[in-house]
Amino acid sequence: MAPRVFIIQDNSRQSFTPAMTFGAVQKPLFPERTQVYFDSSEAIKRVHDRLTADNFTEDDFIILNGDPVLIAFVTAIAADYTDGRLKVLKFDRRENTYVPIEINDIFQREGGEDEGDE
Repeated sequence: MAPRVFIIQDNSRQSFTPAMTFGAVQKPLFPERTQVYFDSSEAIKRVHDRLTADNFTEDDFIILNGDPVLIAFVTAIAADYTDGRLKVLKFDRRENTYVPIEINDIFQREGGEDEGDE
């Protein structure tokens, strides 16, 4: 399957067109003005509904944009699905493009043990 680009939160002031070079851009997971305050359960359920172990792979990208809490939820859930391997896109304002960042073994501890190996 060809890589896809998942947008965390819609933003009418930001162009996602440059991200198309990394894969097929998907519909944003959250509307533009979504923010998480006291109860996170609805947002977490939405991430699990839209981003599943069956439709997200370590070849896909996540654009890191929007509410920082939403960014945390999406990346944590995606990392769980891919055993700690993620590809994210960070926007470079000077170059007006996205920069890919590969995250490997996010659950790996410094001593070489996974958190479940204690």
